[in-house]
Parts: sequence; structure tokens; C-alpha cells
Amino acid sequence: MCCSEKADVLIFFFNVADREEAHHNFSYFYYNETTGEVLNKEKHFIQLGIYYKQLKWWLEYFPLRQMKFIDGAKFIHNPVPILQDIEDFLGIPKYVQERHFKKSEKGFYCINSKTGCMPKSKGRKHPVVEQKILKVLYDFYQPWNEDFFKLLNRTFDWDFKVR
Repeated sequence: MCCSEKADVLIFFFNVADREEAHHNFSYFYYNETTGEVLNKEKHFIQLGIYYKQLKWWLEYFPLRQMKFIDGAKFIHNPVPILQDIEDFLGIPKYVQERHFKKSEKGFYCINSKTGCMPKSKGRKHPVVEQKILKVLYDFYQPWNEDFFKLLNRTFDWDFKVR
């Protein structure tokens, strides 16, 4: 270990197969529609979604007990309990309450302030992605996700679901 025993690391994860950017980039640049294969598996964009490899790197510098792993999708839909859990993890006084947040017109939670919530460019509609593209993404990342979950000794709800 090279890093401080006093440092805590918060890491937000999203199922890469659910991310809009992944769908768009993947379907145009990393998917062969004829063969159904994932192309360019070593490209940075594809590698970013292999969380197992990233976590192995982080574990060279920090013990698992100093890391808090947050399911980004759950955070987006209900940030308060996640933030309260982070307060517990960090050992800081309780502060975050429901009244500190409001739901925007677009359905996202924002800090309750007078300055507004989200720029117009945020919270836009995502393009509809073909089910076969989603399935290829899920299938490609599934073995890596299983290794990631074993390393964490926990899981996230990242199973393929028909939409």
C-alpha cells in the first residue's frame, strides 16, 4: 500500500451496458452487426467498462475497507439514503435529509436551492437502443462483472432486462 490509511475512496459505478453513451458509441464503432461480435475490445472506451480491472488497480493503493462502492443508478433515483450511507462510511455527522433535495421537472433529484437545478442540456431523452445491441453489451461485460462482484463480495442489479 502506498497511500494514506486515513484516506477513504468513494467510487460510483453504473452498469456500462445501460449508459446512453455506451449504446451510441458501441453500436456505431464497436459492434459488427453481421457477426454480432464486439470489435476493438482493447479500445479505451470498451476497457473503461471493465470495472474489475480498474478495481484491481485501486486495490494496489487502498485496502477494500477504505473504499465505498455506490450504485450510480440507485443514487440517481434516490440520493438521500445513499448520501446518508456515505456519511456513515466516512464517520461524519449526519446532515443529509430529504428536505435538502427536490425532484426537477425532468425527474432528477437536485439540491434544493434558489439557483435552479439542471441546465437544459441535462436530463434529455436518450435514444432508443435495439435490444440486440443491449444484449451484446450485457453478454460482453457479464463475465467481467461477475469477477468484479466476487472481488467486492457484493453484487449490483446489472442483469439483462428486456425493455
